[in-house]
Amino acid sequence: MFKILSRSYVTDIAIVGSGLAGLSTVYFLDMFTAEKVRTAIISKSSLGYGTSTYYSAGAFRCPVNGYSVDDYVRDVIEGGRYVNRRSLVELIALRSINTIKSLEQLGIRFRISRGVLRVVSDDPLFQGRELVLTLKNYVVRRPNTVVLENTYMLDIIKCSNG
Repeated sequence: MFKILSRSYVTDIAIVGSGLAGLSTVYFLDMFTAEKVRTAIISKSSLGYGTSTYYSAGAFRCPVNGYSVDDYVRDVIEGGRYVNRRSLVELIALRSINTIKSLEQLGIRFRISRGVLRVVSDDPLFQGRELVLTLKNYVVRRPNTVVLENTYMLDIIKCSNG
């Protein structure tokens, strides 16, 4: 059985996916824009669930605690079999500490070891859950946000005449 949406949604930004990248995009948009943009977030499952971040160990590589930006860039480039654009990897490395600080302002806590951040969580099985649910709670309380759960996107229609 298929359910077709019978409504049209006009948004400034449509985000496909409700994992770490999708949910954090909403949060960081608010940090870097003066006005709250109209946002739609489209998720193939319930918001925040069914994502690799939720089921991960909540651990991320980051140039911290003696693991330098150069170390990080080298490891990402090598691990990515040299297909990553070096300038983008460097940008991510240089901005990562400020990104982590912003997530801490939201209430997310991290344990730090050499080159690794791990989300502090009471859930021993799904430590990434804490990160995803904190961002999910931010998104669902946000005005001007349409959440489309259990939805598959098939096409994008772009219209410039309003």
